Amino acid sequence: MRIAKDIYLVGGGDIRLSNRMDCHVYILDGGKEKALIDAGVGLDSHEILRNIEEDGFDPKRDIDCLLITHAHADHGGGASALRSATGAELIAPRGEAEFLENGGRDLEVGLKAAKESGIYPKNYVYKHSKVDRVVHHNAKLRVGSYLLRTIQVPGHSHGIAGFLVESEPRSFFSSDIVFINGNVGFGNWPGCNLDNYRNNIGRLKNLLVEQLFPGHFMWTLRDGQTHLDAAIQNLKGAWLPPSWTHNHPFR
Repeated sequence: MRIAKDIYLVGGGDIRLSNRMDCHVYILDGGKEKALIDAGVGLDSHEILRNIEEDGFDPKRDIDCLLITHAHADHGGGASALRSATGAELIAPRGEAEFLENGGRDLEVGLKAAKESGIYPKNYVYKHSKVDRVVHHNAKLRVGSYLLRTIQVPGHSHGIAGFLVESEPRSFFSSDIVFINGNVGFGNWPGCNLDNYRNNIGRLKNLLVEQLFPGHFMWTLRDGQTHLDAAIQNLKGAWLPPSWTHNHPFR
């Protein structure tokens, strides 16, 4: 589903475009190269592949890289299946790549809490995947005609990153760092840390973002920076800021 110039939504549980547990899964079409951003939960990955085809792309031929913003199951659980189906290079941020590949106590504790909350079924199994390239904050990535910058904002998880398209209209795939209206992804799981959020949210200042594409809920094609600025302001106050957990569709 084309939602902006060269940007397609091919997965999303919120709107039942794919499995109800999937985050938003996007394609950035850079012409000669195309990137898939995030991978969903890994259940019914064939629905994401079907949507890619319905948008006129060949998953095996056209998808060159798979950018995973963080290792939480709704974003990284499908990485193994989509990497296998597309042959794409799997790229993940430092602090998240380790969990994608090998799991670990923090990921398992968080997954257990999510199962207790009814976000995932009790029998859900996370399928880990080899990471081909690890990126850090401010790393540059080329996707055809587009240059992307990695913006790492630890807080929702250990090393979560968004990806900024540094050409007009400036677009930011914010994952679970920031949602519309400046809501943030703060919850009760290992790696989610309010101090880290406060200390790193300033990295979103002055990015001059026009289009904002979060990992859940609605996106906007104009004035995206106002939502980032709202999140920065929310984390300056005395009280916990508005969080996605207040309105999460699986709660």
